[in-house]
Amino acid sequence: MNVYRARPVTYPWPTAFFLIILPLSTLCYKVAPIHLLNGVPMLRIVISSLMIAAGLFLAIAAMVSLKRHHTALGSMKNTSRLVTSGPFRLTRNPIYLGYTIAALGVALAANNLWTAGLALCAAIATHLWVIRREEQFLQARFGYEFERYRQRTRPWL
Repeated sequence: MNVYRARPVTYPWPTAFFLIILPLSTLCYKVAPIHLLNGVPMLRIVISSLMIAAGLFLAIAAMVSLKRHHTALGSMKNTSRLVTSGPFRLTRNPIYLGYTIAALGVALAANNLWTAGLALCAAIATHLWVIRREEQFLQARFGYEFERYRQRTRPWL
C-alpha cells in the first residue's frame, strides 16, 4: 500500500482556501470593482441570506453527523468510520459543498463577482488538493465499502 495514500490530509486546506476568499476578494474589488448583479437589492439580500444559511446548515449538519458516528471531524485526523447517512447520503463532501454555497451567498450579498469567482476557485482547489487525496485514503482504508458508496453518491451535487 502506498504510504501517501494511507495517510489523511494533515493541513486544514479547505478551511484555508475558503477563509482567504474574503480578504482577497475585497482587495480585488477595491482595485477593480465588478458587480455580480445589478438591481433588485432586496431580492439579492433574501436569496443570499438563504444561501448562507443553507450552506452553513449543510456544513454543520455534516459535522454533527461525523461527531454522532464518533469519527474524525475534518480532514486532519484519521477517519475511523465511513459515514454514509445524513448529509453524506446526498453528497460525499457536504462540508465543502456547504462552504461553497455559503461563500457564493456572501458573494451575492456583497454583490462582488470577485468573491464568487474565488469561491469557485476554492472549490476547485479543494477538489484537486483535498478531496482526491481524502478519497484515496478512504479507498485504502475502507476498500469495497467506500467503492460502493462512491458509485452511488456524487462528490458534489
